[in-house]
Amino acid sequence: MNTAPLQHHSFYRVSFWACLAMLVLIPIQILIFVLSPHPTTVLGWLELFKMSWVLGVIHFDGLYIINNIILAIIYVALFLLLVEEHPTLMILATLLGLLGIASYFASNKAVEMFFLSKEYWGGRTNLPDEVFFASVQGLLLAWKGTAFDIYYILNGITLFLISSAMLKSHLFKSSIAIVGFISAFLMIIPSNFGAVGMVFSLLSLIPWYLFTIMIARVFHFHAKA
Repeated sequence: MNTAPLQHHSFYRVSFWACLAMLVLIPIQILIFVLSPHPTTVLGWLELFKMSWVLGVIHFDGLYIINNIILAIIYVALFLLLVEEHPTLMILATLLGLLGIASYFASNKAVEMFFLSKEYWGGRTNLPDEVFFASVQGLLLAWKGTAFDIYYILNGITLFLISSAMLKSHLFKSSIAIVGFISAFLMIIPSNFGAVGMVFSLLSLIPWYLFTIMIARVFHFHAKA
């Protein structure tokens, strides 16, 4: 493997550890969701936050916030590695990727849900239950609404562009790019698009997990180069 023309050893080291953190977080999230499925009603969500605000925040994609911070670090590291060879692709990919991550942060309503739960169970609301539940339902819809879909689609495009740059680069094996393309293809349909979206989302985790392992090895190599 050739050495990157731009030397950012410390940042590649950070990116390597960030990849390892993501590889740990993904199975933890899957395990939690398998052992404790999402509530299916507004009252169920409020009861979950009452029972355990930590579990409630996790179910409201709290760990995914950490994942996206890690993802931003990964995008910047890949930008540094590939921008000299493919400036247009990498500038566009990084811009879209970071915009997508910002959209995700805007979509997440975990903190709002926490405070609404405290307000409801603490008896601090004067609203009738049906009105209060309607406001919570609006929060749930906003959580997996337009901003979330923008995040999902932009990050799929980002992964496609990065994989295209990798395929033409001397710094990455073509197998890494191919795995990236597969994951990007499976991100065509957002996870909130019914059963099909959920299946595509779960399947995309397999090549993404492998992709993360492969780029972690690249970051480790350049951290020592």
